[in-house]
Amino acid sequence: MGSELLLDGRSMASEADLHDVIDRAAREVGFGGYGRNLDALWDVLTGFLELPVQVRWVNARFNHAWGLRYDKIVRIFEDAERELGTEFKFEIMP
Repeated sequence: MGSELLLDGRSMASEADLHDVIDRAAREVGFGGYGRNLDALWDVLTGFLELPVQVRWVNARFNHAWGLRYDKIVRIFEDAERELGTEFKFEIMP
């Protein structure tokens, strides 16, 4: 698979930290003005990351405390995987 985006739950104490990682990835591909919200996350994942891409979220157990927000974020990644097919792979590891 082409590029990889690594999310490490140990270094993301809050949803804002996750958005920091996504913002950096978006800037690397020339997407400025990332909105740092779930709609913007969807836009970056499905329209601006260079494909093919593999997103790996390791140590995700550290982020379960985000509660429903965590669930919504995971669902966005899973939906992007369904939408983009083989060009987008999402893997989450406890």
